[in-house]
Amino acid sequence: MKLDYHDPETLTDICEAIIFASDEPLSALELRSLILGEQASPKANANPTLEDDAPIEDDAESPMKPKRKPPLDLAILKQAVGILNTRYDDTKASFRIIEIA
Repeated sequence: MKLDYHDPETLTDICEAIIFASDEPLSALELRSLILGEQASPKANANPTLEDDAPIEDDAESPMKPKRKPPLDLAILKQAVGILNTRYDDTKASFRIIEIA
């Protein structure tokens, strides 16, 4: 299934699945990375585990990968979460998705 990254309605199911499957709260950036299939930056992991003492390479500075804007805008992602919250309100669900600092 191909997602339309410009239509928040098409992103609601995958957002909901990822949020509820996560053991920990997710930031909007982390949610976007998971939807796009990107790997989290090693700097984001507070307790990285490495097999050896090799230095961690930051993919953002790799000369082989051009920097480009992700196809999923955070505003669209937040609209998708807003749609989910509207659904939860309409069905009198006992929960909602909130953004924490």
